[in-house]
Amino acid sequence: MSVRDWNEMTDLAPPSDADTAKQRLGENVQYFSANYAVIMVAVAIICMMILGSSLGVGLAIALLVVLAHAAMKPPSLKGMAVNTGNDMRDSLKAKMNARNSMKKSKRAD
Repeated sequence: MSVRDWNEMTDLAPPSDADTAKQRLGENVQYFSANYAVIMVAVAIICMMILGSSLGVGLAIALLVVLAHAAMKPPSLKGMAVNTGNDMRDSLKAKMNARNSMKKSKRAD
């Protein structure tokens, strides 16, 4: 996770529809997650400086940061089928075998 360019973060064009907005929001949160973390830490420090001894507010903000980070994690692939390339390799082998057998049968004719 690295902090992205701040100018890039503020350079946004309006989405064309609600589906696009939802997709872009998710991508934006993932791509700029480090930037959002920096903003949250800065807000927490400013709140603690202004409120002085209000440690409870600082802890609540820290908890929100942790929960936001946990919510941004991509979904687990556990239990999902993952293509390791074996299917494609087997398919290519079958096609090559069929092509070779066709060539052999043409030669025999």
